[in-house]
Amino acid sequence: MKDLTGLTADALDKEQIDQLHAATLQVSGNCFELKKLCATVLVAAGTLIATLSDRELDQALFVGGLVVVLVFWTADAQSYYIQAKLRGRMKELQQTRARRIADLHGYVADGVGIPINLPPARWRRIRHAFFNASMLYYFLVAGVLMSAWVAYGRGLIR
Repeated sequence: MKDLTGLTADALDKEQIDQLHAATLQVSGNCFELKKLCATVLVAAGTLIATLSDRELDQALFVGGLVVVLVFWTADAQSYYIQAKLRGRMKELQQTRARRIADLHGYVADGVGIPINLPPARWRRIRHAFFNASMLYYFLVAGVLMSAWVAYGRGLIR
């Protein structure tokens, strides 16, 4: 059993920050993997839909592609939201630690490892999780699919 003599609130907070940081890194890695998996599933789904539709271009290809993008976009946004919450908690702990030390009275813990500016309202955080620079990949893929769908609908591609 660990000897807890001399354990301070500062040490406990630091340990919690370290654990939250490790969790944040894990979630961040998952976000990148989701983008790679999305591209893989898009190709596989497109191939399957094309095969099932006798290699004829039809709307099922565009709908299927957009559904795949939306599912992965939502999963990635959830991961981004979790990262933001973890970083926000890390910031709170770091500020608590700074308040304990008189010399750090003006210290600003704007994120730990990466600056984080969390919008205060929950719905703003959720919206920010879906629409940020990290989600540009999904926005672009969905835009290409929708543009192709419009071109198909107007008879520009067959």
